Amino acid sequence: MRILALTDGSVRSATAVDAFDGRMQVDMHVPLAPLPKDMSKPDIVILSFEEFPAFGVKPLLAWMEKYDLSQKPRILCMPRSITRQYSASVRMIADKTLPLPVRSEVVLDTVQRMDTRLPQIRKQGRNETVATVHRTARRFISAFSSDQGDAGTTVLALSAATKEVCTALDNDGLGDWLSEVNKYHSSTARHCMIVAAFASIWARQLGVNDRDLQLFTCGALLHDIGKMRIPLSILDKQGDLLEPEEQAIIETHPLEGKRILETAQNINPVIIDLAYSHHERLDGSGYPRGLEGNDINNMVRCLTIVDIYATLVDPGAVGGAMHPDEAFAYLQSIPEKVDRDLVGAFRSVVDIHIAQIVSSNATDDADGDNAANADEGDVADAEEGDVADADVDDMGVEAVSSVDDASDAVSNIDDAGDDADDNKAA
Repeated sequence: MRILALTDGSVRSATAVDAFDGRMQVDMHVPLAPLPKDMSKPDIVILSFEEFPAFGVKPLLAWMEKYDLSQKPRILCMPRSITRQYSASVRMIADKTLPLPVRSEVVLDTVQRMDTRLPQIRKQGRNETVATVHRTARRFISAFSSDQGDAGTTVLALSAATKEVCTALDNDGLGDWLSEVNKYHSSTARHCMIVAAFASIWARQLGVNDRDLQLFTCGALLHDIGKMRIPLSILDKQGDLLEPEEQAIIETHPLEGKRILETAQNINPVIIDLAYSHHERLDGSGYPRGLEGNDINNMVRCLTIVDIYATLVDPGAVGGAMHPDEAFAYLQSIPEKVDRDLVGAFRSVVDIHIAQIVSSNATDDADGDNAANADEGDVADAEEGDVADADVDDMGVEAVSSVDDASDAVSNIDDAGDDADDNKAA
């Protein structure tokens, strides 16, 4: 059973499909953008809008007709006041109308009357780790699919989810998280969730306290939030397919991320610096400021490593994913750009990733499925209060220097961390 949710890109409109979290994946899209082929054959369409679409009913109906959605069972979720105002158009758009916000049980009951497979799905119960992936992915997809999204609301929703992400990774490990994340079409949403997962796993390996673990994970989760300001037509392109002027637009996302986070409430300056500086390189070849050497603090250096690694092992990458060992070898090959000692410390995460792949492949073989799922990614969410209250002065050094309790392989990071506090806030 497949459900396609068409939203206006707002966090509130996306809550219409909360009922399915942990039970089944719901594809999400913002009309009138081209619909990916893997979303084009849903069993049921749920439309959810906070306001009546500005483009009007005729373009929406034509768009749905183009993708053969007009003959599918359709549910429209919209505030009662808007539904009354546009009652004639609403009847043209959907078979059934529900008020927004809408209770989960009402959505499930409505869908169940349209598809008899739902009772069995409801009996299966919820997988909380999968539910966390679904909720987080939905927030990202809404943010990156429309220029109508509320940046402040999106940032707070994602930061508040960090604790759930860290808990999910602690409880169920990397495998379940990555297998769910990799089902999503949005490359930006998938990447952010994968980066957050590896960041959370690494912080746990380094033995940092829960507060700093959530802070680093939240920074990883929000590091590309500036891409909310990048046109979807550019975001959906892959690497080498970008024109020079499009690449220049992409490279504005760190500054845009800084601006978005600075206007949001209760966002720690460390998180802002991570978003602003994660594309800087030790040799000065990065962007947007061309920082080099000691101008780049240890938290940024850590995130840069995770960001590069997550990009290389993403199964959605052009040419496919690198094996974790290949990705790690690449990191080792560029000591002029990334911190050599921190790369060495990251090896423990690579080993966890490889073990997860081996385990996943063994399970597939046992089930008679020989397809190897080489890459999976994690998302981490953060509790708003924890992020707001974390001590910025401690974080730049503490999360890395706490490796005193970890292996000798990372003990030399302490020396590199003495100056980390000087460049926290960009």
